[in-house]
Amino acid sequence: MILHTIGTGSSGNCYLLMEGNEILILDAGVKPTQRISKALYDLRPAKAVGCLVTHEHGDHSAAAQGLNRMGIKCFGTPGTCKALGGWMNAITPYDPSRFKQDIKEFGNAFLVMAFKTNHDAADACGFLITNTLTGERMVYATDTYYMTYRFPGIHYWLIECNYCEELITEDTPPILEKRLRESHMSLDRLCQVFQSNDLSPCRKIVLCHMSNDRGDPDMMKRRIRDQTHKPVEVTRAGYRHDLTLDPF
Repeated sequence: MILHTIGTGSSGNCYLLMEGNEILILDAGVKPTQRISKALYDLRPAKAVGCLVTHEHGDHSAAAQGLNRMGIKCFGTPGTCKALGGWMNAITPYDPSRFKQDIKEFGNAFLVMAFKTNHDAADACGFLITNTLTGERMVYATDTYYMTYRFPGIHYWLIECNYCEELITEDTPPILEKRLRESHMSLDRLCQVFQSNDLSPCRKIVLCHMSNDRGDPDMMKRRIRDQTHKPVEVTRAGYRHDLTLDPF
């Protein structure tokens, strides 16, 4: 798989996950919608098979209705669908008490299951994505200050690393400090996430949604790499990440 970053961070989030001639869009928070359509055009003959929206905030959903008008179906949790006006398709998050989980097929390559995340939104979620052609599994989680679940057998993580505690200073506005700590993933908490998961199958970790003012990409990359002993990349708009189990 190949991961293309259209935008990341509070200015807008959108990632294109490509397998063969199929593309799964992860969030649609960049404007105008033409930014996404141009990226899709540049990746021809691959075509979008759907768009997953983690929650209703504009930096993750601003272009979703435009994609829908282009014929690209967008999916979010029932709460996200309601918050955006009810036009999206619903995907019910994982619930351990339910016998049957809501797993959606996208094209021939992708199976998707949603799971709840912890953010100041109506019904925020992340996505567990399985490549049915290769068996690769990826977690996409953003805008969450901790992770409720553990994830076995994950090859790739596209996950928020928003801020460093060391950069929350006395000059940080109290409202911003409260929102960061109750809505976004810190470097320290992400280290705890990786400590609680079995990373033996992991091939690469891609860090996303970093704060411009309170994130230190070098520190984040170094600490995660030193803890996990896995390749770690920090994504930016325009970046391309090779997610391949056997690259040679």
